[in-house]
Amino acid sequence: MKKQHFSLVELLTVIAIIAILAGILIPTVGAVKESGRATQALTEAKGIHLAITSFYNDHKYLPSKDVSNGTTNDIVYWGSAAAAKTDAGAATVISELATLDATYLQLFDRLCYTDYTDATKAATADAKSFNKKKKKYLNAAPSYFGAAASTSNGYRDPWGRPYIIYLDTNYNEQIENIVSKFGVAGNTINDRVAVISLGKNSVPSDGLAVNKVDPEDLCTSWQQ
Repeated sequence: MKKQHFSLVELLTVIAIIAILAGILIPTVGAVKESGRATQALTEAKGIHLAITSFYNDHKYLPSKDVSNGTTNDIVYWGSAAAAKTDAGAATVISELATLDATYLQLFDRLCYTDYTDATKAATADAKSFNKKKKKYLNAAPSYFGAAASTSNGYRDPWGRPYIIYLDTNYNEQIENIVSKFGVAGNTINDRVAVISLGKNSVPSDGLAVNKVDPEDLCTSWQQ
């Protein structure tokens, strides 16, 4: 029996079909991955919100050393050098994969009741002094732990950037002066906590100014 062979035209046709299918599927896979990251960021933002709210309910104070002394400014943790700065404003720069500020890491140590430098260590003295219930309000992933100078450790969103966390440190049950680009009407939220992930926005090498954020890409704790 004579063997059947594919002709050159048939082979080229098959290759062309595979190329077309790949061109259709690859962007779809990328979109699914991005959607998964957004879902994860939204879940984590709400988880951080719940952890801080639970901490407050147990202790009757927020896990922050910083207070605004009765002014209208609340504390905002940006994760980088501008962390724990009152009313940081739209000029603040958030660097991608920046070395995280110690105050940002301490905030999460208080919630996780741990020591960010080493998973095998006991909770830090600072975490113990704040978290008197000795509870883990938030679980830290293995990637959380590392040296203080690391550019990859710490609590980060799926795109590798720190979460932006506002705390109601003047205790009037409102978060005031949220940067307008974060999609808050009147720049105020009636809550003790607001958590934001910048989403999939690309970040230039010199960092991302928050006044350039696209609100449609944000993942926030107040989203439904």
